[in-house]
This record gives sequence, C-alpha cells and structure tokens, in this order.
Amino acid sequence: MKMVPNSPYSTTSRAEEKVYDKLKRVNIVDPKGEYYVYHSLNLPNHKTKIMGEIDFLICGPKGIFAIEVKGGGVQCKDGEWHFTNRHGNVARKREGPFEQARTAMFALKKDIGREFGSHIANSFSYGYGVIFPDCRWAVESSEWEAEQIADLTSMRNFDRWINDLIAYWRNKPYNDTRPLEKDLMAVQSYLRPAFESAVPLFVQAEDIQSRIVQLTEDQMRLVDIVSSNDKVLCTGGAGTGKTFVAMELARRWSAGGENVLVVCKSTFLKCYLDSHFNMENVFVTTIDSLKTTVRRSGIEQFDSVIVDEGQDLFQLDYLDAIEERTQGGLSNGKWCWFYDLNNQAGLFGTPDLEALDFLKSFQPATIPLSTNCRNTKVILDKVKATLGADMGVNGAGSGPEVEEIVVKTAEESAETLQKVLIEVINRGGLHLEDVVILSSQDFENSSVSKLPSKWLSRIRNLDEFSMRDFPSEGIGFSNIRDFKGLESDAVIVIDLPPPSEQETVHPFHYVAMSRARSLLYLIYRSN
Repeated sequence: MKMVPNSPYSTTSRAEEKVYDKLKRVNIVDPKGEYYVYHSLNLPNHKTKIMGEIDFLICGPKGIFAIEVKGGGVQCKDGEWHFTNRHGNVARKREGPFEQARTAMFALKKDIGREFGSHIANSFSYGYGVIFPDCRWAVESSEWEAEQIADLTSMRNFDRWINDLIAYWRNKPYNDTRPLEKDLMAVQSYLRPAFESAVPLFVQAEDIQSRIVQLTEDQMRLVDIVSSNDKVLCTGGAGTGKTFVAMELARRWSAGGENVLVVCKSTFLKCYLDSHFNMENVFVTTIDSLKTTVRRSGIEQFDSVIVDEGQDLFQLDYLDAIEERTQGGLSNGKWCWFYDLNNQAGLFGTPDLEALDFLKSFQPATIPLSTNCRNTKVILDKVKATLGADMGVNGAGSGPEVEEIVVKTAEESAETLQKVLIEVINRGGLHLEDVVILSSQDFENSSVSKLPSKWLSRIRNLDEFSMRDFPSEGIGFSNIRDFKGLESDAVIVIDLPPPSEQETVHPFHYVAMSRARSLLYLIYRSN
C-alpha cells in the first residue's frame, strides 16, 4: 500500500508510529487499482466535532476503512473509557474508540458525497477498526466484533488482520460494492491533494483555489495576522513554508477582488509559481521583468504586493521599483515580504541592510515562521550540525541518513554520482522526476557532463520553460542558485567543496541541502 505521506507525521504517539510501520509493509495486489493509506486525515466537516481526525484511512478498490489507534492501557468503567499512556497519565473520554472510528467513517462518506455525488460515495464499501498495539484484548461486547479489533497478538500477523477486516465489512449486506477505477483515483486524489508526493506542502494548480490548504499552526497564524495587518515582514529558514504561505495569501487576497503582484528574483521560481499557482488577478514576476509584467497586465499599481525570497531584493533600487507599483506605496500600501537573511543571502549579490531598515521604518508586523514542513528531521539535524544553520523545528518525520562522499576529481565525482543514481532509481524505485542534481557549476562544466550516455539521456537540464511543468519526466539538473525556492524528494549535491574547506560557499551548501524533502546525497570535491 502507498503511504501518504511517505514518512509518518510528527507525533507523540509511539503507537501510531508502530502501526504506520506495519501498514507500509502490507501488500494488497488488486488489478482494479492501488491502495492508499493516509496518516492523520483531518475531517473539517465532522458532525459532532469542530475538527475530527482519522488516525489511518485505507482507500482502495475494496473500499474505505477508518482505523483508530489507542496505545498504552485501556479500561472502560461505567461507560467511561480510560486510556493510560507510557508515562502513567490517564485520559478519560465518554466516547470510545469504536464510536470515534464509526462517526469519522460516516463523516468522510458524507464529505465524499458532497464533493462527488451520492452515487460515487455509495459505490465504495465502508468499514472501521480499532488497533490496541500495546495490550491484549479479550473483551466481548454487543458494541463490537472480534474482526474489528487488532491487539498486541494481531500485530504479529498484521497482513492477515487487515485482509480479515476488509472481508468482514464487505460481507455486510449491500456493502460489497466496488467503485469505477476513475472514481477511485479521483477520491484518492481528493483525500489529500497537497501530500500526494513525499511531503511537500505544494498543491496542484487546478486544486489551489478549491481545496482547503493544510498549513502548520505557525503558518495559519501568519495568514490570520496578515489579514489584519497591511504591512508584514515574515522571516523563516528554508522549508518553513514561506513560498507556500505567500501563494495562499495571494489566493485569499485575489479571491477578495484584489489585483495581487508577486515578486521574486529567480526566473526558475517565477516560472514555477506562474504555472503551478495560476490564479485570476495574481501576477507573478521577477524584479527584472517587472516593467514587462506591468505593461502586459495593464495595471499601473497593484492592490497588494507579496515578495518571496525577499533577501534577494534588499536593494534600494528594487524597493523603489516595487513601491512605484504598490497602491499607496510602501508607506501606506498593502504588502508582505518573506525572507531569510541569515542563511540564504548572498547568492544574488550582497543584501543592502539599509533596504531592510527602510522597510522596518514603516512599522510592519514582524512574524517568524519556525515550523519546518519540508525536510526530514535527519536533514534538519545535518544542516544544523554541518553549517550551524537553524531551519526550524519538527520537520517532516523521520527519514534515511544523509550520505556524504568526498572525491578528488570530476571523473571520480561522475562515477560516484552514477552509483548513487543506481541506488535511488534502479534499486530504490524512485521515479526519474523524483530526483534533482544540484551543482555549483552549469551543466557543461559540472560532473554530470562526464556521465555515461545512458544516464545523460535521462537527465533534463532545467530551464525557464521546463520549470512550467516541473517535476516532469527525467532527472532534473540545475545550478544551485537557480533552484532557490524549489524542492525535490531526492537531491544529489555535486561539485562543492566540503563546508570545512571553504566557508564562503556556505550559502550554496545551505540552499542545496535544504532543497531535499526526504533523501539527500552530498558528493563533495575536495582540494
């Protein structure tokens, strides 16, 4: 079964981590379609709760099944449930886990019906189960049946329990239906469109205006604050969701009838945002093509302005150009400026701190983003240990260790790169488009150019045009500078010296390393 996300969300529940590891090893082969498992699926339209949640949801050709997980010890006294965690703390609830799973299942069915129609919602079989991974369960009751329950013993033969649970519910009267394959795929995409690929918080262009954007608490707080502040400076390290929040703000402001200008420095980032977040009344431009964007839009001044990767635009000339296109100017206009001055400055010239002081003179609200929602904790720890750079807390769950290899020559670098590609693609099963190679050099001068032809034919040298459908077929290659603001499941960094040998390239190390969501390989060239 395909896990969404591909590593568990950060959680204090060791029980959920156990179940996640078990579920990802379950293999259900069905010619009618794939099985997806969604961890911690939110239910905004729950009948009895402001916000419900399903610990794990299985969705496949044989139906939709909600799983509730309860770790530690479990008791029920006089209709009240008692849950004891590993620290000995007891939580008391009137609603039991079976009722939790049942109401969540019906809430989801109702939501699917609203989105796709009752005929599609009713084409699925539905069921629910409860897992007690830390204790044995031998209690019989009219409120549940043995097939609905997995305990410590069941965890030893988890595949069998999952299949028995599905069979139990499909044997119920009128519950043995199967959806059409196209309807199954549509529902699976709907359940969590923002996390279909390995953690990312980006959504597809066609979904951005219709889906509820899932943000961290820090991000949601920022969105709410901006709605009540006309001027905002937002700081945050790589991976804290600055770009995603910027585009969510653009969506909200444009939905209110505003003409929104989004400005950045990188042409790659501009092309990516312009195509993937194509929204009415939102105009994305680089600072260097601002005049052209204004001419083509027919708008002399915009109602609101958003600046992404703003550390690249801390120049007084740039501020003058943006002020000219902002209704009310920077002093009385509506704007939000996202930046990371500590770690990502210097790739497009040295920032002028007078420009930042100028922005601060307008007394904007200053909001930090501190929750990393892109990188695994392993990658966060590696960046901090290697560069001393803080990229926020939490991270997108656990992940593989970062691999570091030091070579002497470009030929040795290419040989090592080929081995890594074989490891992640041929053996690891990653798609070509899941991998990006980043270098401090352009393609012709990089170690990539020395790869055998069978690999060169599978590599796509990214440019402005290709970024419009990124990620697309082929392994991506980019100069580190051009890939700022973007990300990939797996990143292989080449042609940089080890950080200990040349501190002046630390911004390149930081940008390159922070692009990786789950897999990071560092092939250093030592002098």
